[in-house]
Amino acid sequence: MRSVVSKSGLVVLLLFAAAGLGSQTKNNEETYPVRIILEARPDARFYQVEWLENDEVSTDAEVQEVTSMREKVTRTEIKRNLPVRFRYFRLRSAYRDGLYGPWGDVVPIQRPVKSAAKPTDGQPDKSQKKPASPEQKVFASVVDRNGRQKWILQGNSVAADQLTSIKPLYYEVECLSEKDAPENTNGRKLYENPVQFLRAGQYKMSLYRSADAAETEPVQSWIFWVYTDIPRTYVKFYAPFLHGRGGFTVGGKTRIALLPEYSPAAVDKVEYRIYPEGTAAGAWQKYENEIEVDSFAKGQYGHYAVEYRTTNMAGNTEAPQQRRMLVDARGPQVEEVTAENGERRLGIKDENFPVIVRIYAGDRLIADKYYKLWKANDYVQVPAEATQIKVIDLLGNETLHAK
Repeated sequence: MRSVVSKSGLVVLLLFAAAGLGSQTKNNEETYPVRIILEARPDARFYQVEWLENDEVSTDAEVQEVTSMREKVTRTEIKRNLPVRFRYFRLRSAYRDGLYGPWGDVVPIQRPVKSAAKPTDGQPDKSQKKPASPEQKVFASVVDRNGRQKWILQGNSVAADQLTSIKPLYYEVECLSEKDAPENTNGRKLYENPVQFLRAGQYKMSLYRSADAAETEPVQSWIFWVYTDIPRTYVKFYAPFLHGRGGFTVGGKTRIALLPEYSPAAVDKVEYRIYPEGTAAGAWQKYENEIEVDSFAKGQYGHYAVEYRTTNMAGNTEAPQQRRMLVDARGPQVEEVTAENGERRLGIKDENFPVIVRIYAGDRLIADKYYKLWKANDYVQVPAEATQIKVIDLLGNETLHAK
């Protein structure tokens, strides 16, 4: 089952469990895979999730540690194997360590399904009789911060024939957020083709066996949200890097972060690809963590392009964006010479001064030198007891010189 955050919600819940399969923790406790996506909140520094064995807890009440487990969450995705004894969870925002917002409502977690029967989809409308199969990806289930389940339409139309095999089939649509919306059917219509929803808002759609209004019991009924927002991502570089008239230059230790802007529809995935200029772009990769330049261009020099895009839970994908950068991940060139008097000396060549020279005797730092500029006749005098020397330039590139 998949779920997402609604317009007013905090957490997007995306759960999946392998049918009949479980893994074991170190203490042989059976687990099942859980993935939770959080909709980012500008006022929250991080989040706290509490896994619960039961739902017998009020909103702000404390739970005994033996029946719960708390975790600090710093990303908008939680992906872990959860012990099967935990059947519920609740979430709260954290504004700093020790300062938290209120707990959300207790939310049940879908259990692994071992049989071939279709699991219930948690339809909030009591009149629903036949649940939609989660494999059909018509709707994404939403859990907001109050624990209320909602729906998000994936795409811009409802293919009702994927949800039921009844023929003939009739449908009725009512827009709950705009009284006179053109999507309103003002009665039942014969279903012939997928029903389009091109306007953002909240809708109620019901399916019937007959056009006769006397038959009031629907086959299925949903209340769901339609989002038309196109997500947008921006890239952030974490030092060290250089930004000047010559362009944007990054070193091996520079980290690249891809940050989606806040949107009512939560983020499903962020993808990227990085490649040397003039070569084929390659396949898209899912963005999980900050990307260090050394992971794709260690010791390299040249222009690279990073392309990135975000897809939200409504299925909308932004057009790929691109950022060009000059990568200089080469460590400083270090040359050791021996003077006439037997003294050890180092010469350094690099394009990114200043440089730092750290000299060690074993694990002990015995000298820490800083060179803002380097002249042709400059050198570093190496103590006799030195066993290891690190030379680090302005971009964080490092050369290790051993005795």
